[in-house]
Amino acid sequence: MNTALLHAELRLLLFAIYAVTAGNMTTAAATTGPPTAQTEPPTTSTEPPTTSIEPPTTPTEPPTTFYGPGGPTTTLVPIATTQLSTTATPGTTTRISIPNGPQSFTGETQGTTTIGLSWSPPDTANNATFAKYRITSTPSGGASQTTESSDPTATSTSLTGLSPGVLYSISLVAVSADDSVVSAEAAGGPLIVRTNPNAPEDFAVTTFTTTTIDLSWTLPDSANSATFAKYRMTYSANGFNQTEEISGTTATSTSLTGLSPGVLYSISLVAVSEEPSLTVSAEAAGGPLTVRTNPNAPEDFAVTTITTTTIGLNWTEPDSANNATFAKYRMTYVANGDSLTTEITNSSTTSTRLTGLSPGVLYTISLVAVSADDSVVSAEAAGGPLTVRTNPNAPEDFAVTTFTTTTIGLSWTVPDSTNGATFAKYRIIYIPSGGASQTTEISDPTATSTSLTGLSPGVLYSIRLVAVSAEPSLTVSAEAAGGPLTVRTNPNAPEDFTVTTFTTTTIDLSWTVPDSTNGAAFAKYRITYIPSGGASQIEEISDPTATSTSLTGLSPGVLYSISLLAVSEEPSLTVSAEAAGGPLTVRTSKFVRLCSTVDVSQVNLHVSYDSRV
Repeated sequence: MNTALLHAELRLLLFAIYAVTAGNMTTAAATTGPPTAQTEPPTTSTEPPTTSIEPPTTPTEPPTTFYGPGGPTTTLVPIATTQLSTTATPGTTTRISIPNGPQSFTGETQGTTTIGLSWSPPDTANNATFAKYRITSTPSGGASQTTESSDPTATSTSLTGLSPGVLYSISLVAVSADDSVVSAEAAGGPLIVRTNPNAPEDFAVTTFTTTTIDLSWTLPDSANSATFAKYRMTYSANGFNQTEEISGTTATSTSLTGLSPGVLYSISLVAVSEEPSLTVSAEAAGGPLTVRTNPNAPEDFAVTTITTTTIGLNWTEPDSANNATFAKYRMTYVANGDSLTTEITNSSTTSTRLTGLSPGVLYTISLVAVSADDSVVSAEAAGGPLTVRTNPNAPEDFAVTTFTTTTIGLSWTVPDSTNGATFAKYRIIYIPSGGASQTTEISDPTATSTSLTGLSPGVLYSIRLVAVSAEPSLTVSAEAAGGPLTVRTNPNAPEDFTVTTFTTTTIDLSWTVPDSTNGAAFAKYRITYIPSGGASQIEEISDPTATSTSLTGLSPGVLYSISLLAVSEEPSLTVSAEAAGGPLTVRTSKFVRLCSTVDVSQVNLHVSYDSRV
């Protein structure tokens, strides 16, 4: 039988009975006074008990006992809801009222598996009573479950062991002492309340760049019929919040894009239930994440200067579009397996110089931008990393030791080797005056001397000596201390130097010009003649094509030593070796005097002389 329909019919019948009873009692009170008690015992009937509602007796009958909300009364009062007892004593009629319903019924989610409930007790006016509460919870699409609270003074409870993310319909009623009747639904009920979904797990960052952060997680626990509809990700930076929702319940990763470089983000992930009564999970396990994007990298990284112990560097600032930020620069330079780092705290700086480096050593230099909290760095600066070698130390004490017509001997001391300085070889560059540069290399770094050969006689050479590093990124030292040298080879000597004639005061000389092959050159001749026991005298012939001359004004009968040389130009004047055939030894002729005046017509004169005089 439909209990709700029966209750409604009984309520209507009760009102009708009340109306008739009230009228009869008023009439009886006016004519006969108070009713007398019934002294006859009740008759015993063999018929089964009947379930009926009867009107009150006349004033001569004992009053029928009614149960209002909570207990017996002999005063007839309006009772809105009355339910007949199904356990009445045979031959009697017992009326039991329905308890008042609880009031102010409310509920709130208290996690993934708990819903907290609270209410106010039913109205207790007119001695209304009840024995306990009955709570019925029905999950969406599932079977109802009932729990009872036997404490009639209770005003709250919690439903536990529920399924996460599930929508529940929750009903609360008051129940009579004999468990036979229940109140109407609590005021405010039935409640529609959804538990929170389970939270995603293992929330983590997988990768990040200047403008993206890649994230991953594992699905929320689905045990006990747990459910959810989507994910919600909230990320904030510099006071601004943004939210993205991921509608697929099977998704386990996503990428945040369009972010600002070098900025710190706080990232939260929750699971979200369906509507209605949308709820969200607790924060994903591992979250919220704090992640900073990489700063933008510096640009145009380049070397400006190199010395033996310093490297000058410059760059342009990272791109600052889209609120990109960074705090400082970090420069790392590595040589021979040893790494050194220097930081430039002024973010507006665009150049620096590395100092205290080792001469001739290869350095790998990296430049990055660094975030404010020192946690992340940019990619390598555009143009980097740079591979740069310092210049070697220069050789010292560079000097000429000898020179001939075709050779120049050179010497030096090795470069300073302190502070890990190194070099691989020497390079000598020599340039003849008016000619092309020539280079020779000495691969032995311990060498301290060499000779340039195959040179042109009488030619001026500029000679440089430098130390040269190893490959790659070959560098050279400054000029050797003492260099560059300016050295002229000796001219070739004149040839076929000889006396052609002589007199008492003159000596005639001839020669052939020096060999002019291989670019040999000279500027003039120099004749030095020294009389026996006398001082030397010099004559120069400025015409390099001349092949003869005469020494004049000599002393008769005097022995002369005569030298002929070819002489180079200035500067660095050099002279040739002695002319081939020289030096010459020549004596001028003596005078011959005839004595007496003789009549040669009468005297025969015999004269003899020494032709060597």
